[in-house]
Amino acid sequence: MPLQKYDIKTELLEEFDLNSFISQYKNVSANDFILKNKTKFSIDNSLLAEQLKLYNKLERKIPTFHAADCWLTSKSFEQASGEKSALYKASLFSGKKMLDICGGLGVDDWAFSTRFDSVISLDIDANINVLVNHNFKRLKLANASRVTADAYLYLQNIKEKFDLIYIDSDRRVNNKKGFRLDDIEPSYYKIEGRLRELTNSVLLKLSPLIDLSYCVNHLKNLKSIHVVAQEGEVKEILCEIDYLTPIIHKEVNIVAVDIEEHTTNQFSSTFSKQHNCILVNSFPYKYFYQASSAIVKAGICNDYGMRLDLMSLSMHSPYFVGDSELNKKQIT
Repeated sequence: MPLQKYDIKTELLEEFDLNSFISQYKNVSANDFILKNKTKFSIDNSLLAEQLKLYNKLERKIPTFHAADCWLTSKSFEQASGEKSALYKASLFSGKKMLDICGGLGVDDWAFSTRFDSVISLDIDANINVLVNHNFKRLKLANASRVTADAYLYLQNIKEKFDLIYIDSDRRVNNKKGFRLDDIEPSYYKIEGRLRELTNSVLLKLSPLIDLSYCVNHLKNLKSIHVVAQEGEVKEILCEIDYLTPIIHKEVNIVAVDIEEHTTNQFSSTFSKQHNCILVNSFPYKYFYQASSAIVKAGICNDYGMRLDLMSLSMHSPYFVGDSELNKKQIT
């Protein structure tokens, strides 16, 4: 099904009172708004219906964008990072200038703007870029800008150097979902050589379904992998590539990150050095524990159990028992 295209003009967005519109129609479904509403607005009714459909979801996923009355589309919202996940990845870096070659809704750009003096963001979709640049104004981002450009051509012609290049490639190409590095666009393999000329640091956001051993075996100069879960569900895999790191880097750091409403807990280990666990040899024990989804996805259950002096039900099992009560921070 082709994506909806809107005729979006910056001046109309600036004149339109989105907050008042939402307040007036918040109890009307998006479908009913399209079918029954005959009012002629200055903004395309289909785009307005999108705001009604996504408004409550936006408040939960990206509250800062919600508070600033930012505009969005279904595709951009679906593919966007959650606010807390975006802030986590931004916390890993800082510098003068960074480039995001797959900007989308711009949530990651907003987060990185708190850590870099200048953020340049690309997207080939001119329509979403009109919304994003308007949103940046609403968010008072003076150091972030969105450019309509093809990532391949932009990288080919750019002469600037960057402290970080961030890539969240489109994983749905020709109506097919892809997970491997050569199934997504832009393809990391096609631009790797050019990236090495423009930066020392690259951050790849990949599907939560990707096999981490695939990343370790196929990414040169891989420094670390961050498995980011929010409210118990793994949302994204972040591969940190440092071109100053040896090409064959056996000691890949792996970080399981659990983001909850008021806390963010991390557990770090090494991908290639998992210890043997201590297996249960008798019963009963006072407490039963289950490792978080991030720790399970990271494949570091053994180290988790060993470090907390827990007994494992089996090798690499996420289930443990023990006689000492752990606090919430230790459990996750």
